[in-house]
Amino acid sequence: MTRRLKLASVLVLAVALAVTGFILTRATQNQPTIQIILTPHPDDEVQAWSALSASPNIYNVFITATNGEATGFCKPEIVQSTLAKANSDFYPSTLQTIVNSSDQAAVAAACREARAESWNHFLDRASTLNRSTALGDDVAAETLQAGGTKTRAWVGSNSARFMADLGDGKVTSKGVENVVKDVLQERGKMLPDLKLSNIVIAAYYNDPLLKSSDGSHSSAAAYDYPHPDHKAVQDAAVNLASFTSEGVWVTTHPFDDRATLMSTIPKSEFDALMENTAADGTRWDGWKKAFAPFRFEVGSNPPAKIPAFRYADGTTAEFEELKTLKHTGIHQEAYGWLAAATWIPGEYNLAGSGALFARHQFFIQIEGGGEAE
Repeated sequence: MTRRLKLASVLVLAVALAVTGFILTRATQNQPTIQIILTPHPDDEVQAWSALSASPNIYNVFITATNGEATGFCKPEIVQSTLAKANSDFYPSTLQTIVNSSDQAAVAAACREARAESWNHFLDRASTLNRSTALGDDVAAETLQAGGTKTRAWVGSNSARFMADLGDGKVTSKGVENVVKDVLQERGKMLPDLKLSNIVIAAYYNDPLLKSSDGSHSSAAAYDYPHPDHKAVQDAAVNLASFTSEGVWVTTHPFDDRATLMSTIPKSEFDALMENTAADGTRWDGWKKAFAPFRFEVGSNPPAKIPAFRYADGTTAEFEELKTLKHTGIHQEAYGWLAAATWIPGEYNLAGSGALFARHQFFIQIEGGGEAE
């Protein structure tokens, strides 16, 4: 099923919220355009949250390359333990199906549905912080072929969401390019017929052991995250830039010599996304003290010494304490079941910090290739 969205309805939710993103392009100022937020898995959005525009002239299209079904947190015994903790107000409805089933295919199907449910729950709730994540009015759930995969879509007057199925752990850069290309073909059909201004890639990647021509861009001082799906999405960036008028922004670590821009999520907004609270109702701020000595900008050299982030090492009493925390932040609540204890916040992506989602975010900028056809 396809449908055409009227341009008037695209802007119906032009509410007066502050613009979080740093991308205020010429197109943003003068005419409505599309911005794509591209992730490898349905939980990576906060990695580039500071680049997310809240302009009422932007129609945001969220694309995730996979269903995230390869996660170890969908093993029945782990799900059962997670449900027993009850440290979140939200758990996907299909988690109990995973616990009750011994059939691998049924578990995989339930896991895919759980990831989709968390993804939609997060984006729905996050609209209280950034209007661009709300679907808006006249929402339709649809399916299509994108990148040669069955792709689920939720399309509204304010934004759209596409969940492709390139295979968790099997993503290729070409597959990502084809997914984006096919989604753009839906303009004038299920999507509004607008030009693509830019793409934001929320796919943090750092492999200090990388032995290749781009190995200099990795850093032992930065958070170690060598996920191949993240690298595949990053590798697609150069070719994707040709689809845009304003370029592609790729999230990276503070010490990447390709980075040209740092953008920061406001403290109150970051807390709203990543907050955890203790049993007495107080906010857990242990990570803030650990990061206090550090200040980095674009081009900063790695620090001579990285502290021991004791709460993040998986063995200490500090880590055990994390398991008792209540997941009160929007990201924590939606995706808390996908963490060993909790998603650890951080000011920067530093080695040993456990902080995949940092408040200060660094970006590689790739020039656009002209207005997308």
